[in-house]
Order: sequence, then C-alpha cells, then structure tokens
Amino acid sequence: LDMVDMASQGGEMGKAAQTCIGLGILTSVAAAATGATQWYGMRDPALRRVGLTHAAMNSFALGLYGASYLLRKADRKKIGRGLALLGLAVLTYSGYLGGHMVYKRRAGVD
Repeated sequence: LDMVDMASQGGEMGKAAQTCIGLGILTSVAAAATGATQWYGMRDPALRRVGLTHAAMNSFALGLYGASYLLRKADRKKIGRGLALLGLAVLTYSGYLGGHMVYKRRAGVD
C-alpha cells in the first residue's frame, strides 16, 4: 500500500497502510500468546533457543511497526515508511525461523 501511495503522490492508500499497521499491532497480542504457549511446551533446548530468537525478532519488528504507526500519525510518513520496511525485513526472517520450527523440526505439531 505504501508503494501505491508513493506512486500516486499520496492519498487514501497511505491511510489504508496506516490502518493495516494498526490492526497488525493489535492482532500481534494473540499471535504472541499462541507462540508463548507453544514455546513453554517445547522440551528441546536447541528448539527453545530458536523459538526465543523468533519471539525476540517479532518483538523488535512490533516495536518498529509501532514507531512507524506513531510517526505516520505525526505526519512523518517518510520515516514511518522506512521503519515499516525494516519491520518487514525483520518479520521475513522471523517467519523463516517460525516455519523452520514447525515444518522442519515439527514443533507444535501433534
């Protein structure tokens, strides 16, 4: 949405991007609760370390998105977009770790 907003010289897509970021921040609480529940059930120390790294990266990305949201509200959209892009990069690798735990290491699969 940010790319479309930049290409169209601003407008409704920027507002939509900000709304999506806000909703993502709100829903992260449920995702974190689910992940914490699964992490507490893990017995393999190596897998727990990967899970902890995954959680830390998600928390860092959440902070980036939170800062992006606040900057956008303060009409500092350029910096807000940059932080959202950085958050996306962090979440991409964190998602890889999460996928590795589930699909390769079978964590949380009953």
